Amino acid sequence: EVRAVVDELPSEGWRSSLRVAVDAEGRVGFRRRRSNDVLAVDRCLVADRRLDRSFTGAFTGAFTGAPAGWGGVEEISLRVGDDDHVSAWADPTIGSADDRIAITVDGAVLRVSSASFFQSSARGAAALSDVVRRALGDPSGWPAGPFLDAYGGIGLFSRTVAPDDRRVILVEANPFAVADARANLD
Repeated sequence: EVRAVVDELPSEGWRSSLRVAVDAEGRVGFRRRRSNDVLAVDRCLVADRRLDRSFTGAFTGAFTGAPAGWGGVEEISLRVGDDDHVSAWADPTIGSADDRIAITVDGAVLRVSSASFFQSSARGAAALSDVVRRALGDPSGWPAGPFLDAYGGIGLFSRTVAPDDRRVILVEANPFAVADARANLD
């Protein structure tokens, strides 16, 4: 039996990835419970403070998959990277490798595009990596052979858990995440 304890994450200001709704006036908010109505907000308590400008309307630049500003878009996904750049998109499948942002987890700089899944924050990803490392134990005790990262996404565990001297086999169906994993593992 493996029991893992995750250090407590902060209760506010930790989430670096969000999906928000946009109302008819272009204000950002969240959907009301059991409704499609949008409750416009000035900020989100769990959101990384670097995303605050998205709620106040200060962030109105162009973003992937939609016209300038929020006009005509019902939902927006937001993600902030190491360099404070906020990536915002309405359709994650429109974009390129140039849209990747850098997120550092346990010293590994990971490039993440809009169409790839990433944990809600770098701290959350680090906590998951720590749990996996502790569950697997010391790599010297692992059986010989490659490190298999099933549902590997952008290569989080391949970069933060697998020893540098191990061959990695990463399995992933999302072509955008595969492209990110290739960039992250090269």
